[in-house]
Amino acid sequence: MTERMRCKVTIGEEVCWISHLEFLHMISRTVRRADIPIRYSEGYNPRPMMSFAIGRPVGLASDEEFVDLHLKHSLRDESLLSRLNAAIPVGFSVVDVKQVPEKADSLASVINASKYKYRIEGTSMDLKRWQDAAEKFWLSDESIIIRSRRNKPDREVNIRPHVYSLEVSGGRGEEIVVISDMALGGANNVRPDELIRALYQMMNGDVENRFWPFVQVCRLCMYRREGDKKISPWNLI
Repeated sequence: MTERMRCKVTIGEEVCWISHLEFLHMISRTVRRADIPIRYSEGYNPRPMMSFAIGRPVGLASDEEFVDLHLKHSLRDESLLSRLNAAIPVGFSVVDVKQVPEKADSLASVINASKYKYRIEGTSMDLKRWQDAAEKFWLSDESIIIRSRRNKPDREVNIRPHVYSLEVSGGRGEEIVVISDMALGGANNVRPDELIRALYQMMNGDVENRFWPFVQVCRLCMYRREGDKKISPWNLI
């Protein structure tokens, strides 16, 4: 009997610079090394049957990436978890697995929001200035940023309606911590760097690219937003 297993994977800061495509290849190799009974597609070039949630931008660590594995036959959760972790490279970890119905909607089609944590280091700006910028952003009806697009003209985007929460606090030393829920995927998607650029604009600051390497970002979770309700990928079945 076939089985569909949902796996939650973390990506550490030491491997955050791999691309989403490299992440897909890593999972495929891990499944093969762990001798997981994965199903393969039919045709001239069979591929392992796996489906992923919305891709993570390069440079982000993540506490919650999801992949669905379509297995040839049933495998105990504990066995799958231990076998995957024994084969996965350093910097990654499979923290949980759960069986979901074979005909459940794909993760990419139902997830529409994500929470991020930013750690901004090496800046002389004080906490109050960041908090004032966050309040100004939150009370605004719009926050226009210029979005660069590959092989297409740049365009103006109002990200304000698609930022659902925003909190700024102090971290260690001069570190600034920003936590925010934002739209993920589709036409309303907000890129993680766009929020920092918008806050900088609220401070009349410099938004040169040289600032970005001083910002460490972690995707804390992904979910489906329905009004004020947040539905975990574990329950999107």
